[in-house]
Amino acid sequence: NPFIKQFCELIPNELTIQSCVLVYPALDVFDELKKSLRFQLFTLPSLINRGDSLIEWFFKFCVLRSSSPDNHIIELSTPIRMLSLAQDFPPCLIVHGRFDSIVPIEASQSFFSELKKLRED
Repeated sequence: NPFIKQFCELIPNELTIQSCVLVYPALDVFDELKKSLRFQLFTLPSLINRGDSLIEWFFKFCVLRSSSPDNHIIELSTPIRMLSLAQDFPPCLIVHGRFDSIVPIEASQSFFSELKKLRED
């Protein structure tokens, strides 16, 4: 992606992230945990199917602008899959409401648990 390449060139090599705050984070954008709201009432051929995850649909069509992104893009855009880099993940505060109706809290809880396990090893 030329935009990402251009953005990365602007970041100084010595820049390091010391900490981060994740507020209502969309960590499971492809709804691998199957906890997101789903379309139930209607379908639009080639756009929405009954049972599709709302967050996955939004991420594909509004963020990635593709109904079928390639696997490389999926890997790079799914924080919950990036936990293999946990030793480099900065300390973080995750803020998430229990009654969030769009981004399920279970994704934040799963992300936190996996990150904690990896750091203990």
